[in-house]
Amino acid sequence: DTYANVALIHDQMGSKDAARSAYGEARVLYERMLESNRTETEIGRRLAKVHCSLGDLDHQGGALDDAIRSLEKARELQERLVRGDPSMAGVASDLATTHDQIARVFRKKGQNDDALQALAQALPRVSFVSTPCPSLFSSACRTTSTAKKPRISSRIARTTSRRPHSHRTVE
Repeated sequence: DTYANVALIHDQMGSKDAARSAYGEARVLYERMLESNRTETEIGRRLAKVHCSLGDLDHQGGALDDAIRSLEKARELQERLVRGDPSMAGVASDLATTHDQIARVFRKKGQNDDALQALAQALPRVSFVSTPCPSLFSSACRTTSTAKKPRISSRIARTTSRRPHSHRTVE
């Protein structure tokens, strides 16, 4: 977590190269740890978050193909973790966020069909979410929870839906 936290701080300070280097160190460390213990879910989850963070840096820097590659690595890891234990709501939530990030990159590339496909893959994963979530395509992010949703004023909802939001992937 230390490398990932250092990377996050560098990213917040605008030092993208230092952030990328620290995320790279975290990736190598988590990959080694995962090799020695393939069943460790938390290590796999952290490695996936590092790939998401690298994808986010690439997206911000305009390296969209690199962003897709990093996000796809994260998605593959997260899907493997969910297959191993489908009851892991946290990993399923991470996977939905990764699909959303992939959609954002495809949208930026002008590949709207691919963006919609990525969001469609995310939708089944967010069925447990009980509050509205702003998204790239606001109408595409619907919840199917039967839980009572909190009411918010329409003015707040309009303001929130227009605000860009960022998915931080490192805790």
